[in-house]
Amino acid sequence: MQDPLGLPAGLGHGERPLMRVFLISICGRFGMADRNGCVGDPRSELTCNASGSRKRAREESMAATVNSSISGVRLLDSGAASTSGRHSPSTQPASPLARDLVSLLHQQNLEIDALVRLEVVTAGGKQQSERLRVGMEETCKRRCRALVSGLEQQVVKRLMEKEAELECANRRNAELEQQMRQVSEENKIWFAMAKNNEAVVCSLRTSLEQALLRSAAGEGGEGQEGCGDSEAAKLPLDDAQSCCFVVEETVRRRTACRACGEKDVCVLLLPCKHLCLCKDCESKAHACPICGSSKDVSLRIFMC
Repeated sequence: MQDPLGLPAGLGHGERPLMRVFLISICGRFGMADRNGCVGDPRSELTCNASGSRKRAREESMAATVNSSISGVRLLDSGAASTSGRHSPSTQPASPLARDLVSLLHQQNLEIDALVRLEVVTAGGKQQSERLRVGMEETCKRRCRALVSGLEQQVVKRLMEKEAELECANRRNAELEQQMRQVSEENKIWFAMAKNNEAVVCSLRTSLEQALLRSAAGEGGEGQEGCGDSEAAKLPLDDAQSCCFVVEETVRRRTACRACGEKDVCVLLLPCKHLCLCKDCESKAHACPICGSSKDVSLRIFMC
């Protein structure tokens, strides 16, 4: 009858059970045997699910299998002698080959476990490194986006401030240009008035020269006159002293304002050229009080 585990038929009665236990432990280590010792499909632990809970369960089952194998070897060694001191013919002591096989299998199991742990740690380290790298990249991108957003806000705010300053400067420039145009217009007006006043002064100078010439020639006019239009009539020599106060009264009346009659005249009206108003009545009068002509220009005269 052929052995289900494929053990060679030349093994002794003591070595066959020991080899059976070893093969079952090896098959259990690699997932090839179930609880009852039946051999199943060979499955590698590296190709199975690499979760931590199943690996720990396999390690515990492997340790239990190895311990049971070692216990079986010890039982085979010690069970050769019965209570009566006689050896049983069915339980022979294990050979040195079986012991070496157990030691070799145990060492190989330890090396395989170390390799599996190294692979798991390496894979976990790679995954952790990948997660760390992705996290750092996301953090860097997020910080870059925040920095760019902050810079954009600062640039927009700065541009708005500059636009407001530019608008204020343009408005101020427009106001200054308007003021400059007004000043230029006023300058033109004042220049025209200066030219007109210069012409009036020339005309007055000419009129004054003519009046002086007429006065020197003894020309005089009858009727109502302004101050200085004609000289007073010469009084007789014998009446000079008696008429002193009369002359003073006449002179005072001639130099008095023709509007109020109290203050001395000091304003010359144009174009009639009558010296007949004081400085207080000049702003109120619109026409000459002597001839009635309209007042265009008035000049202040300082009399000595």
